[in-house]
Amino acid sequence: MNRPAVDLTEAAEPVVPVRPGRSKASKLGKIRRAAIETLIIVLVSLCSCEAALRIYDHYFPNFIFASDDYNKFRGHPFAEIYGTRLNSKGFHGPEFAVSKPPGTYRIIAIGDSYAFGMVPYPDVYLTLLERRLRDSGKPVELINMGVPAIGPPDYLGMLIREGLELKPDMVLLGFFIGNDFLDSRRAPSRFTSFSYVTTLFKFLFRIHRQYAGAMFSSKYDESEASFTPEAYHRLGMIRSYVFRKDDPNYLSDFKKAIRYLVQIRDVCARNKIRLVVVELPDEMQVSPDFQREIVRTGGCDPCDFRQPNEMLGRELRRNGIDVLDLTNDFIEAGKTRRLYRLRDTHWNIAGNALAAERIDRYLESNWQ
Repeated sequence: MNRPAVDLTEAAEPVVPVRPGRSKASKLGKIRRAAIETLIIVLVSLCSCEAALRIYDHYFPNFIFASDDYNKFRGHPFAEIYGTRLNSKGFHGPEFAVSKPPGTYRIIAIGDSYAFGMVPYPDVYLTLLERRLRDSGKPVELINMGVPAIGPPDYLGMLIREGLELKPDMVLLGFFIGNDFLDSRRAPSRFTSFSYVTTLFKFLFRIHRQYAGAMFSSKYDESEASFTPEAYHRLGMIRSYVFRKDDPNYLSDFKKAIRYLVQIRDVCARNKIRLVVVELPDEMQVSPDFQREIVRTGGCDPCDFRQPNEMLGRELRRNGIDVLDLTNDFIEAGKTRRLYRLRDTHWNIAGNALAAERIDRYLESNWQ
């Protein structure tokens, strides 16, 4: 018996045509889900990095991340700098006892990278100064408490937290004209100070764009520049505001710096400690070529390259603080020899030697 043929096209489920819009919506949905998943992964990764950087920075303070705590910039204990190891406290110098040896006149030197020393330890001006004072028969112990990249707020904090327990007879404070006024304001960017991740990337970007050489290499080399010419010029332009007449930013920073120095004076007075402030000149004040370059490019015109020193000295003396300004000595000596490292802002070995000789001469004639 023959069965009728079956028309499969009729028996099959009717084919519903898919509208093009529904296909696009499906693709957009997949893209949206993928974007959301990617965003979640990125956010989780950033949060993990943020947490890891904060934990690391808590146990190993690093100068990269914004903070008002001077320990952020402190050297790692026993780190090697030009062949000499830092002591157990991260300072550039030998170990010292908290208790002062009997019959010893103890000086603690507080300052930024100038005090820390950007030359080999035997050539740092504080090392040379201690040797000069001892050679003259004085039973002096000079403790170098310099920490790179700190400023007046940190000088006060360091004196209170660590200096007083050493029972010093004198605090020798190095005030760097180049950036200690600027460092008195303490106003970091909210964005970079909030996020450690963004701060790290900003630091790496700046290093890639500006840094020319190693700040501390295995061997000291005065011919090795730390900044590119462009970066060093920008740095000079930023610092030049202190030489402008009646600049409101400088006047504001000046008042803040004086406020910190007066507080340091009061702490020293209460503890019967002599305070001596040494004004350390910026290279811009010593180099006529650098001055002409800054004036020519609009950093300050007219410029008064003695303004901050004269104002600072006058105000410190008015507040009963001993002060020594090294600027004239460096200007005169700078006519015949180089006193600063190449594109670095810090003194070279000759500059450190000059500072030690001049401070020694001042202390010898004003010994108390």
